[in-house]
Amino acid sequence: MLEESSLAEKVTLLEALASRTRFRVLKSLCAAEEMNVRELRNELGLPQSTTSRELSFLRMRGFINFRREAQNHYYSCHHDGVRKLLQTLDKGTPATNNPEMTR
Repeated sequence: MLEESSLAEKVTLLEALASRTRFRVLKSLCAAEEMNVRELRNELGLPQSTTSRELSFLRMRGFINFRREAQNHYYSCHHDGVRKLLQTLDKGTPATNNPEMTR
């Protein structure tokens, strides 16, 4: 049986990924070693306010790392749970890989 703290962390991760924008932010950060806000905003085509809001959400929940260098803010994702889940999702869901499930 899952411990309550472990269950809560998994639910929080799934809630974070339930947003299309946060999902895209995490995918981009996991694919790159590190990105600043401008790079991320340009890659995803998001407004500054949306990018900052979603980065703040993910940072407060511990899914991304942050560092500041002069005027630039850099973000990265080294969270094992996030990386593993995104890798699993990239492989496809059982429904898309199983011909019986698509009928």
